[in-house]
Amino acid sequence: MPAFDKKRLRREIEADRRNAQRDKVRELRARIQLARLERKAKVSAIRSQCAVAREKLRALCLTRRERAALEGARLIEQRKAELGEEQALEKLVRSADRRGHKGGVRSTAAERASESDDEVRANIPRELVAAFDKNRRYIKGTPRKTRTEAFLQWAEENPAEIWALQNEQAEREIRAMVREHNRHARAVGAAELDDVPF
Repeated sequence: MPAFDKKRLRREIEADRRNAQRDKVRELRARIQLARLERKAKVSAIRSQCAVAREKLRALCLTRRERAALEGARLIEQRKAELGEEQALEKLVRSADRRGHKGGVRSTAAERASESDDEVRANIPRELVAAFDKNRRYIKGTPRKTRTEAFLQWAEENPAEIWALQNEQAEREIRAMVREHNRHARAVGAAELDDVPF
């Protein structure tokens, strides 16, 4: 029976331990590499989702902008028709008063000229309120025209400015929706990346 060789046994044990450690390090490196690849794939997927969501938001906002422009044009036409009817009615009232008929409610020239901002806001479409607020100090009533009529006439004569204000509003809404989407995507992405083992 060969003699028991302690040195040789120690060397073999050390060699086995080194091999086991080397194998463990290789396995850990492989797992880290795999985790990195998975993280890269997830980040890439999130970026693609964000790009698709941005495109959808842009398309939605473009549709809303076009709808707002059409609605604004329709409302302006409707207000013009109402204004025409109102002016015709006012003309009838004036002619009836000149002939000596009594009754009916008439506003004085001072009342028409001093129509308040709140009254004008109540009389115009909601889509035009921002334009009125921006230009209200320039909108003046006259003895023959209320401030509401003066503003609607101004809106009819300045559709580009109305369009620009509505466009700014739409852009602000787009930016707010994109910020909200990005916040949500970051929250979802952070939760997914917490699973990465490094």
